[in-house]
Amino acid sequence: MPEPDPSRPAGQCADLLRLMDAGRLRDAAARAKLLTRFSTDPHERTQAHLFLLGALLTLGQAGTAEFAHVLAEADDAVKLFPEPAFVGEFHALAGGAAFAVGEIESAMLHTVDGMRATAQANPSVTTALAWYDLAWTAGELGMTDEVDLALRQAHEAGSPWGLHYEDAPMRLVTAVSADHRGDTDQCASMLADMSADGRRLAAGDLDGVAMADRAYLAYATARYTVLGGDPGVDPRRLMPAEADQASNPYRILTRVCLAITAGRPTDVLPALAATVPINLVHEVEILRLRSLALSSAGDLTGALAAEREAIRRFTEPWQNLRRLATNAARFRADHAVLSEYAAAALTDPLTGLPNRRHLEERLEEISGRRQRAIVGLMDLDNFKEVNTHHGHLAGDAVLARIASVVASSLREGDFLARYGGDEFVAVLTDTSMSAAHEVGDRVSAALARENWGELALAAPVGISIGWAELTAHGPSAALAAADQAMYARKGARDY
Repeated sequence: MPEPDPSRPAGQCADLLRLMDAGRLRDAAARAKLLTRFSTDPHERTQAHLFLLGALLTLGQAGTAEFAHVLAEADDAVKLFPEPAFVGEFHALAGGAAFAVGEIESAMLHTVDGMRATAQANPSVTTALAWYDLAWTAGELGMTDEVDLALRQAHEAGSPWGLHYEDAPMRLVTAVSADHRGDTDQCASMLADMSADGRRLAAGDLDGVAMADRAYLAYATARYTVLGGDPGVDPRRLMPAEADQASNPYRILTRVCLAITAGRPTDVLPALAATVPINLVHEVEILRLRSLALSSAGDLTGALAAEREAIRRFTEPWQNLRRLATNAARFRADHAVLSEYAAAALTDPLTGLPNRRHLEERLEEISGRRQRAIVGLMDLDNFKEVNTHHGHLAGDAVLARIASVVASSLREGDFLARYGGDEFVAVLTDTSMSAAHEVGDRVSAALARENWGELALAAPVGISIGWAELTAHGPSAALAAADQAMYARKGARDY
């Protein structure tokens, strides 16, 4: 057994977890609220904030003023105690709340941020909780790959502690969502599989199922009967006798399904009308059952109206998602245009090399990393005469040729920029001064081999190079030292 992890709920937070698993969400919320006020342990207080947030979200409180206040307090608590598992759990719950109020983009961002944070957490009960809640939020968003990943991570994080989360809620949501989008056969197949688990549970052959999860298996078997299936077990045998009725949104719907199957569809309409949905899937499921009940009662007009409303509510988030995708496409198009401007701002238009601004940014970056580097400032010999005798067009052609030859002579990974006029700067990282001089010799030799007659020049173009180390004094000092070394070389005519 691994050593206790600091992220594992202990003491009163362990009691909160047991209350949540038992479906006693109101009791859990009340106790968590007390802990957020009176606990002197910042770790325990942060966990209590997250338990309170999770309980209120499951009770369908997202969008209320109280929930917004609790969300802000949880955010502050996690910022003060930013363990990766806590950060991931916060994003999972905030994402679920965002989805509940139709903020699809925010929900997706929270889910992605939560998965990134939780991936940095050590295996623990708290980490498993975060992964499981991230799977739930990703499932509501239809992010199937992320659901699979998060569930695997939840099992991996929780198994060393003997914690194995059942995925009954996730399976049920996936099944009824298939029915909502018109794939009733897929829904029936998944409900049949869950009904098989229900039979095993009733027979005592399925261990480790939390009381809260039993309710989802019970509803799956009842829902299967409405689609004409035979679950082989009475759903009422699976439904736990919870003290907290509000924590189980599917208890009433289980009775609705049984009444429809028993031929009493009109009896359930008042109960459906009075049921307050806790999230979008639950809301659409209520409308779908209303449609099935009215159809069973022979009211086809009413059934069609309920079905249309169910489809409208089910597709509404995906309409928002399509708008989000359209906006993202517009952003990418705008970003491509802006990137061209940004690239142009950092590129010398004549040679295609990085310009002085780009060079300065690169030197600052290398200096900030305290990476060893040698700076070489290169100046063409007698370039003014080229412009004077052959014109500026010839001068531009020479500069372009010089840039190509020098760039080809540097090592892979070296950086070359046009500094201005007929000056170039090379930046050689992780090298020695002797190696830099070897590069300079290679550049000079390459220029000497060039056929300058192609450009109607009477004499070859030479270059003078001065080298200096990029030290703690910064890029400006290195460039100044390289400039002095270059003029010393030019005066001595070594190049």
